[in-house]
Amino acid sequence: MFLVVSGALGLLGTAWAGTPAATVAVTCSVQTNWLCPDTPLATPCYVIDSGRPGPAVMVVGGIHGDEEGYAAAEQIRAWAIRRGRLIVLPRANRLAVLQHSHTQPGDTNAATCDLNRNFPTRASATPRGELAAAIWAQVRALKPEWLVDLHEGFLPSATKTNGIGNSLVVMNKAAELQAASNMLAAVNVTLSNGTQRFTLRGQPIKGSLARAAADRLHCKALIVETCRDNPNISLRTRQHRLIVHRLLCDLEMEANGPDVLARRNPAVTLVAIYDDNGGHATVRVEGKLEQAGDIQTHRVDSDAIEAGVLDQFDVLFSPGGNGSTQARELGKKGRAAVRKFVYAGGGYVGICAGAYLASRSRTRPYLGILNASVSDFDRGRDVVKVELTDQGQKLLGRPEQTLDINYHNGPVWGPGSKFSPACDVLARFRTEVFPTNRTTQVTMAGTPAMLAGHYGKGRVLCSSPHPESMPELDESFRRMLRWAAGK
Repeated sequence: MFLVVSGALGLLGTAWAGTPAATVAVTCSVQTNWLCPDTPLATPCYVIDSGRPGPAVMVVGGIHGDEEGYAAAEQIRAWAIRRGRLIVLPRANRLAVLQHSHTQPGDTNAATCDLNRNFPTRASATPRGELAAAIWAQVRALKPEWLVDLHEGFLPSATKTNGIGNSLVVMNKAAELQAASNMLAAVNVTLSNGTQRFTLRGQPIKGSLARAAADRLHCKALIVETCRDNPNISLRTRQHRLIVHRLLCDLEMEANGPDVLARRNPAVTLVAIYDDNGGHATVRVEGKLEQAGDIQTHRVDSDAIEAGVLDQFDVLFSPGGNGSTQARELGKKGRAAVRKFVYAGGGYVGICAGAYLASRSRTRPYLGILNASVSDFDRGRDVVKVELTDQGQKLLGRPEQTLDINYHNGPVWGPGSKFSPACDVLARFRTEVFPTNRTTQVTMAGTPAMLAGHYGKGRVLCSSPHPESMPELDESFRRMLRWAAGK
């Protein structure tokens, strides 16, 4: 039913709010159990064992592939624990996560296509389908005392609608109710809008994993529902983490704070994706980056950046959107945190708005980590032809010298001669996009389309057009991130 791969790993957990002030150094073993190995359904389950007596807590994400519980679970699996075991199944329905599908891909049966209706009930002890059977066998084998299933709903429950978003769905038992009360307090203290506050709801629906674990295995089980109406995915995943972290605190298991997102791995490039006002991060872009297997992405907002979360990553990727809005949202402290990260050796990749953000400006609060000034803004949208330099061909891994790339109001930098040797030109525009609402024009053809440079010990790579929007440039896009990471 599953394949086991074991290993040992030393983890250093830093205490945060709600934990002792000192740093807690722990060493845990990490065992990877592969469910449905050698099949398209194959998905890993991680068992983080402290080696010390204590409870077992299982966190599940990705039962529904279009809900961001899987992203929070991927972050939680980087956590250290002081005692007991932390079991994390981040992408339970891996195929659905890959396709961003609520139901099981390929299952057109209305009775079985929702994985979270296929687990045992009081009437039937048999799970329905290969994947539900494998997950259920794993839960039975690992025997967690607590099971927390991470989901997302529409409409906040506090608005008294039929919405289930921003709620905890728990069994009506004393232990679960007390734990849920503490979890609500931990997340609601971060919410000033009363209609966005998390509330308590009745027990999980029959056929769900949480209900099956409670009824059949007498496990303390609950479902966490964040609200998909909030477009900020990094905020929603943090709400998941805050809730799970509070449970671990109550069980005296926690060894790090809720804002630990990733664990260093020399074989993996860890990419933080800016996900806040002014940034248009997409699931599709995340998929492009992670497809090769050596890049791992996590979304971060301005609050997390200001708090120093970039220290866990190799590269910050700032996507398209609006560079000035990104700069204002980061604020003075957030912009300083980005500069500090790059100057100390971190990487930065900016596309379109992210390229604006990295540039120098006398009138806008940009970062100034790219030694280039913007000479024109907001020219329009079109497909442009760019010519790669020899260095650009090598860095992007392209045999051809010219490329057609989507352009959408990206920055126009000055003539290329102004950037050497402070910046290396990787590509130049060979066609124009003329704004229709102006009487004067700034020449775009011949100016840099892509620039690379250094800021302190760090690497900065910016593109005015959008290579990430072109499927044929997927590997070139990944190479940009690897270069910025120094890999």
